[in-house]
Formats: sequence, structure tokens, C-alpha cells
Amino acid sequence: MLCDFLVRLCIFFVSALLLLWLATGAFPAWAQTGASNTPDPCTSGHELLTTDCALTWHGITLYGAYDVGVGYVSHGLPQNATNYEGESLVNRNGYQHRFLIEPNNLQQTGLGVRGKEEFLHGWSVVFNASTGINPQSGELANASATMTTNIGLPRSSYSEAIDGARAGQPFNDEFYAGISSGIRHADLRSSNRALGTDAMLQYDPGAGGYAFS
Repeated sequence: MLCDFLVRLCIFFVSALLLLWLATGAFPAWAQTGASNTPDPCTSGHELLTTDCALTWHGITLYGAYDVGVGYVSHGLPQNATNYEGESLVNRNGYQHRFLIEPNNLQQTGLGVRGKEEFLHGWSVVFNASTGINPQSGELANASATMTTNIGLPRSSYSEAIDGARAGQPFNDEFYAGISSGIRHADLRSSNRALGTDAMLQYDPGAGGYAFS
């Protein structure tokens, strides 16, 4: 519970900072002075919206995505606050046609921080920590909770339930740190993303979008 609270608090402060940044249209001075080691750092809110510049400071990059859309099902269920895969095409509990706000049609909504800092010529420290979020509720992606919330309810009161590896962990996507030389690398890795997902993302033309993959 504490980890969940800390992640949400971090997401809140980062979101507030980005909104303030967009409102003022200026990149903070402390970030401008340290971004010389990145090829294309953002320098204003306008660049953030119109270019592919990076939110990078001293080799540390903040990144994320927000993906939400509209869908229709002929036999569906109400959405669940922790569901991150949208509505199933076939669901034995589905009973009603409906239009829905669908999460993550093209990609997983989430927030992460990654870094690469050279400490010797050709050698860098690297790390990545990211988590998936439900874009409608702001809750951490949690397939297990979509099932437990339906326990004891009549079928007419069920909401959408899924099965997946993300189960409300503070970092439910990639989480690793290590050293890289560009040719060889060694890292300590922990991932709550399924190995099958990693393999699929290498070849999927839909880039893992839940509505199309």
C-alpha cells in the first residue's frame, strides 16, 4: 500500500510539473543547463507538443504515454478501474451492447524514467524503471484486481475482468539497472511484463496496442 501511494504521489507531482511547464511555455532553467549531453532536449512546452524532443537532464529521461479511446461491443461489460486491456471481443459474462471509454488501444499508458550516463569512454551506467497505469482511473495496472472486485457479485453486476502479468506492482513494466559498453552489457533485471510480451513487441506491427494486437 505504501509503495502504491508513493508511485501515485510521484505521478501527481510529475503531472503537475508538466502542466505548469506547458502553461508557461518555458523549460525550467535547471534542466536547460544540464542537457548538453543529449542530442535533442525539449526547451519549451511548444517543442514538447510539436517535436520528438526528449525530457532529458544529465542523461536521465522522463518518458510516458497516455492512451485512451472509444470502443463499441455487442456483448460487453462495464469497465473496471484497474483493467488496462480494454474490452474482450468474446466474454461469457457479457450481456449488453455498449459504447465504452477504452484504455490503451495503441499502447500501454504509463510513466517511466530511464538513464544512460557515460563514466568511461564507451562504458555507461544504464537503468530503466516504468509502470503501467489505467488512464481513466489513474490506478496502477492490475489484472488480479479486475477479478477480485467481482467476487461475490451477481453476474449482472460484473465488470470487465482480464488475466495478465501486471498486478499492481509499483513498477509493473520494466525495472532494471546495469552497465553497457554498446557491445556487451550486464544488468540486474526485474520485469513484471511477460516474456511473451517482450517477444511479441519485437515483431508486432500493432506495437502491442491492446485494441489491435
